[in-house]
Parts: sequence; structure tokens; C-alpha cells
Amino acid sequence: MTHLARLITTTKSQVCFISETRNSTISRISLINKFNAADAFVVPAIGQSGGLWLIWKQDVSVNIVHQSQHFIFVVCYNKLDNHQFGLICMCGDPHHRLLENIWMQVYSFVQAHNDMPMFCMGDMNEIMHPNEKHGPGSPDMRRINTF
Repeated sequence: MTHLARLITTTKSQVCFISETRNSTISRISLINKFNAADAFVVPAIGQSGGLWLIWKQDVSVNIVHQSQHFIFVVCYNKLDNHQFGLICMCGDPHHRLLENIWMQVYSFVQAHNDMPMFCMGDMNEIMHPNEKHGPGSPDMRRINTF
């Protein structure tokens, strides 16, 4: 099983995002206990595909704004330094069928919260430049430009 985890640390505050969990049965309470967290949010996998976990410590207040199988949009408040920030936790569509819709939703979230710093973490399942493409076939410039 592969996991993608990123950690944002602001002073002592911590938020951890884990994607592609492939787990459809774990509960929020299980994550809290397993990681000694203040709270957690779970988007269960569908079969052996996807799955998102967001886990945070007590120094952060987390408000889930929107979620899907591919993302969690969050407004976080760091209780230690009284700062708010937006958080985009992504696991882009590996089949590229939903990416345009996902990017429109990301854009809307960023625009709606343009008064605060924004962090994005996870796996976008996209490339930014043609020279990042390896393997057979040529890069899809339309997808690169959309990204």
C-alpha cells in the first residue's frame, strides 16, 4: 500500500494529510486514537481506490469547507499565533476524467478565501511542464495548460 503524506507545521501546530489510503473501513475515532490527534476527517476509499485522511493536533482549529473523493478544502486557524490559512488537500483523478472540474472547484475555493494564505498538498496527478513527462506518448498540452 502506498501513502502520500505531507505535514504543515506552523510553530507547534500540525495538520497531516494522507491520500490514497485504500481504506474504506477506518473510522475518525480510530485515526484520533492511532495518531494521538485532537481530531480527524475521513473520506473513505471506494473499494481499493482512493481514500483521504486529514488529522490535526489541538493547536489547530479545522473547518472542512468542501470535500470529495479527490480533495478536502479546509480553513484552518492556528490557535497559537492567531492566524488563519486555507488548505487544499488533493489526490487528483489518476484517469484525468475529472481534472478540469476539480481545478474549477479548487479555483472557486481559492477565490472565496483570497484574504488568507493558501497551502496545497498531495498528489495532483498532473505535470506543469512537458519536460516532466516520461514514458511513452507525448505530453497532453491541454491538461498542462488547465493545470
